[in-house]
Amino acid sequence: MEHVQSNTTLQRDLDVLLIEDEPTSAILTMEMLAEHPVAFTHVSTLADAVVRLRTTQFDCVMLDLNLPDLRGPAAVRRVRNGFPDVPVLVYSGIDGGEVANVAVRGGAQVGLSKDHMDGETLWEGLTQAIARHDADGQVQHTKRLATLLRVAAAAGSVEDRIAAVLQEA
Repeated sequence: MEHVQSNTTLQRDLDVLLIEDEPTSAILTMEMLAEHPVAFTHVSTLADAVVRLRTTQFDCVMLDLNLPDLRGPAAVRRVRNGFPDVPVLVYSGIDGGEVANVAVRGGAQVGLSKDHMDGETLWEGLTQAIARHDADGQVQHTKRLATLLRVAAAAGSVEDRIAAVLQEA
């Protein structure tokens, strides 16, 4: 497990948990984002990732689909179900369309193929994952608020009816 910070610091680095079992891929990924404000924490198994996610707040998780302890959509679902407040970017060596399909099936915000990746694509993927996660959270908040308003309106109607019945009695 290692913590690597980028060379460029703007207002605040994005804290990213990189879950990648291949050391060479992890190093290349971190190097691709060296010019962007990203601070990486690297782990090589999903089990190690779960430990880190329980103790540290991350802005995003970058998840390889072929880990030694869990693979494919199950790995994505494990992160999403256990830590729904953290955006997930899936990246893998499988075909781009298939990565996106697996990512969506698992609940990730973005899926990228390692075969077509450079620093800018990766940076855009990270920022899109965070933006989509934030938008999803706003939609869920709006839905909860609408439900509360409907319940409150219904309760108000019941109270009005009870008051009217009591006045008649």
